[in-house]
Amino acid sequence: MDIVYHIGAGCTDEDRLLKSLLKNNEALLARGVVVPGPSRYRPLIREAIRNLAGAPAPPGTRDVLIDAILGERPEPDRVERLVMSNWRFISMPNLAFVRGGLYRLATPKVSGLAALFPEDRLHLFFALRNPATFIPAIYAAAERVPFDEFLKGVDPQDILWSDVVAEIRAAAPKATLTVWCNEDTPYLWEEILRGMAGLRPTDALDGTLDLVVRLLPPEAIPPLQAQLARLPAEAVTERRAAIADTLEHHALTAEVEEVVDVPGWTEATVRDLTHRYEADLEEIATMDGVRFLRP
Repeated sequence: MDIVYHIGAGCTDEDRLLKSLLKNNEALLARGVVVPGPSRYRPLIREAIRNLAGAPAPPGTRDVLIDAILGERPEPDRVERLVMSNWRFISMPNLAFVRGGLYRLATPKVSGLAALFPEDRLHLFFALRNPATFIPAIYAAAERVPFDEFLKGVDPQDILWSDVVAEIRAAAPKATLTVWCNEDTPYLWEEILRGMAGLRPTDALDGTLDLVVRLLPPEAIPPLQAQLARLPAEAVTERRAAIADTLEHHALTAEVEEVVDVPGWTEATVRDLTHRYEADLEEIATMDGVRFLRP
C-alpha cells in the first residue's frame, strides 16, 4: 500500500490540502485511494508513535492501525493508497524550537511513522516557508510566551530548512520526500494535490483552484477558469503561467502581503533571513532523494 502523509510545516497549510482532497472522496475511492477524515487517524498515529518510543512496531500493529483508520468502509484489500495530512505532525507550534534548533522533533516523529508502516511505500509531503514570515506566524500560533522564550535560544539567522529536510530523509530513508515553498503553493496547488492522490494530469479532480480563488477578487476568477479550460491538462507549465499572470495583476493585496512585526526585527533582519532562505533552497534542490517542486 502507498501511505501518503503531508507532515507540515506549520503555518503553511491549515488543512486546506486535505479539505480539497476530501471533496473527491467518492471518485478517489473508486481508484483505490482513501482520504479519511483527520479525526480517524491523527490521535491514533500520535499515540502509536508515542508508545513505540523509538522501538520497532510489534507484529500486527500496522494492520490494527489500518483497520482503525479505515473503519467499516472500504475493505483494506481494496485500498491501494491511503492519504493523510497533519500540519502539526512534526511539532506543535510552541515546540517548534527545542533542542537547539528548528523542528528537532522531526527525527523521532518521522522515524516513528516509518516504523508503523515498515512494509508499505511511504510518501512524505512537506512545505517550507521563508523564516522571515514563518517565525512570526508560528509564534502567533503558539501559546503566548515572550518571543525570546519561544525561540528557546535559537538564533533565527541559524535556521536552515535544509537541516530539517536532511533529518527527515535520514529518519525515513526509504520514503519518497516531496517538498515545495509555501510562497509557491498557489502555482503548484494542483500538482501537489495530484501528487498526494497519485493522479495523472488528465484524471478528474475537484478543488484544483481552491487556494487561488481565495487570493482573487470574484471578477478575476471566470477569465482564469476559461483560460485554463482552453489549455490541455498536460500543459503544466502553461497552466502555472496563467495562474501566475492572473495573480500578478489581480491578487488581493490583503491576501498576499505579509506584515512582519517582531520585537527587535528590522528591515535588514527580514532581508538577511530572506537571502539566507533563498540560498538554502538551492542547497535543498540538490539533495539526493528529495523531489523539490518549483514553478
